[in-house]
Amino acid sequence: MAETLPKEQFLSRALDSITDPLVIYDRNYRIVMGNQALANTYQVDLEQLIGRNCYEAFHGRSSVCEACHIGDVFRTGESQRREKVVPLPDGRLRHCEIRAYPVKDAEGTVIQAIEHGRDISERKGLEDQVKAKERIESLGVAAENVKGKVASAFRDPRLLIASAQQRVDDHAARISRSISRTIARDREL
Repeated sequence: MAETLPKEQFLSRALDSITDPLVIYDRNYRIVMGNQALANTYQVDLEQLIGRNCYEAFHGRSSVCEACHIGDVFRTGESQRREKVVPLPDGRLRHCEIRAYPVKDAEGTVIQAIEHGRDISERKGLEDQVKAKERIESLGVAAENVKGKVASAFRDPRLLIASAQQRVDDHAARISRSISRTIARDREL
């Protein structure tokens, strides 16, 4: 027979079964509830977080952070998503995807906000490696293109001269147009 738990105990167990940090805030940015993953991440007993303001407990601040996603949830009543670098108590910096959700009363007023954080550092590292590889590959393609043009120019110096002449002609045309506009403006005055 399944064990029936009181609602608060069930909720606490349910939150603790989530392996990512999860926290619930009231409208004053106070921590109402959190899970064990939150306590483990910040290396603190969960009871030491309850009742504290998030900006003080997590960021060492005395006031709400600028561009606070929890404030955005309370202000707009809509879910929010951010990616940011989070400093941990052990000094590590972790890339995290932070999602925040409104908890509304029967009238639709946001009374609390739920914040869920997911460490995406490994994914970000892999994305950075892919971007670096793509940059290196594009530099290789660009280098091959330049190499081909230089080789062509040295095989036929007329191409090099024609290219230089075209750049001189283009520049002269731009200067001529600029002078014409200046003269026209001066005549209007």
